[in-house]
Amino acid sequence: MVMVAPTLFYLRHARLEEWMFYRFAFAGTIGTMAVVVLCATVVVEHVSALTFLRYSEFGPRTRGLWRYENLRALLLVAAMLGAGGLWLNWRAAYSSSPPGT
Repeated sequence: MVMVAPTLFYLRHARLEEWMFYRFAFAGTIGTMAVVVLCATVVVEHVSALTFLRYSEFGPRTRGLWRYENLRALLLVAAMLGAGGLWLNWRAAYSSSPPGT
């Protein structure tokens, strides 16, 4: 919700105001922190299973967020966010590439 107004402004005017850049930086930081926390859950689940000597019971059905049923949804969300980011930055990436490439 924080990014709706800056994104719409960028799509209409192809530029950003200074205060909008800080929202993009904030959203990127929050996104990075979320990915780090989600990846840490995998490590914590394995370490806790090893600590309690229950690693033999640790299987696809006993995992938390990282069940096989959830992985496709998580991958779809990540792919949509990545595609949206590429689409929003396509013009800048294309204009900064050397001529003839």
